[in-house]
Amino acid sequence: MANKEHVSLFFNLKKWVDWRRSHPDIVPDLSTMEFDDDFIPADVHHVNFSWTQWKNINLCGHDFWGCQFSYAVFRHCSMVEASFEGADLRHADFCFIGCDGANLSHANAQEAFFINARASDTCCTGANLAHATLRNAHFNSADLRYANLRNVEASRSMFVCANVRGADLTGSDFRYADLRGANLLETLSGNDLTGMKLRGAIFGDAFVTTDLQGAHLRGADLQDVDLTGVDLQHADLSGADLRGATFYHTQVADTLFEDALLDQEALLFHDGMLSLHELLENRQDSEDNS
Repeated sequence: MANKEHVSLFFNLKKWVDWRRSHPDIVPDLSTMEFDDDFIPADVHHVNFSWTQWKNINLCGHDFWGCQFSYAVFRHCSMVEASFEGADLRHADFCFIGCDGANLSHANAQEAFFINARASDTCCTGANLAHATLRNAHFNSADLRYANLRNVEASRSMFVCANVRGADLTGSDFRYADLRGANLLETLSGNDLTGMKLRGAIFGDAFVTTDLQGAHLRGADLQDVDLTGVDLQHADLSGADLRGATFYHTQVADTLFEDALLDQEALLFHDGMLSLHELLENRQDSEDNS
């Protein structure tokens, strides 16, 4: 339960500022509180906000450095460019929240929920997101360097041009996720992507592609993946399930497809590239009709 004295001080700006300056070593306890207005004091470093409820509050630009938000729930809040650096966000609920440009570096967000969250351009360097749920979330251009993303559930999410250098993606679920431009070969596992769930993932289009040159995907479930324009040269897809995969100008020089499941009759190999007959015919028809 929240400390009544701390609660009283929190809602009196002058007293709060003076008290925090006089007691820098005390961690204010505002746990289990409900916040439903826009008044948040500027100095909220290292505050215990565990089990709190936040509704309809503009938290844009606020600095919650080192705060405790375990099991906190945010509803209809805006957190654009807010900072949660080093914060405890375990089990916190950020579903449907807009937090583009937020700073979550070195935060502990294990088992947190970011379902349908808009988190593009966020800084998550060194953050612990193990077992977090990121389903349908937007992490485009996010900085996830050296983050712990073990066993995250990120199906149907967007990680376009996300920086995952040095991140741990072991057991991560990226089924039907958009991974165009993400540097997947620079993670902690290097070119071994077999520990990730990638069925239906999007790796490329006519403009942005993921570099998978030399990737180890032996036996991987790659059904329905989009490999348009992707560089798969020297990659090992032996035994992989590629049924329903989209190939168009996919570079496959020295790529291993031994025992892979794919429709050989539907594929066209030319000048070191692999394409689908059907896709080529459809594009030719479109050009002829235009």
